[in-house]
Amino acid sequence: MRRHDLSGRSVGVQLNPGNPNRRLVDFIEAAGAVPYPVLPYVYVSEADDARVLAIINDMAAGQFDAIAFTSAPQVRRLRDVARATGRDADLLQGFRRIVVAAVGPIVASELEALGVQVNITPPRGTFFMKPLVRELAAALTKEGKAGAA
Repeated sequence: MRRHDLSGRSVGVQLNPGNPNRRLVDFIEAAGAVPYPVLPYVYVSEADDARVLAIINDMAAGQFDAIAFTSAPQVRRLRDVARATGRDADLLQGFRRIVVAAVGPIVASELEALGVQVNITPPRGTFFMKPLVRELAAALTKEGKAGAA
């Protein structure tokens, strides 16, 4: 990551529950970026609808370069909050502005059912996190957005 200018960027950081990875978070902060922790296997409860709505708002406002989904329930949660709050159009607008990645065909079909174009999926037979992140990083680097991943 040292070869990328992270100054003024927002950087998603995949963390595991119970492991704050201070070394990585500290590096990102020292590089002048704002780290945003991502816990891919921890789902936000219904009590946290406001947090999900904030993601929808930020997507619609063009605050993200990309979003990656690792499970169909993640897609449905975003959809359900958007519907419940009348923000369906904002969610779709947000999806049109960013690179959308899906870990595999099941997640991709869930997104496509919403009318979302999936830009990235790992190569056939490699439907897990590491290949997804590689493909996403490669796509963002091509678009000149490598510091945002």
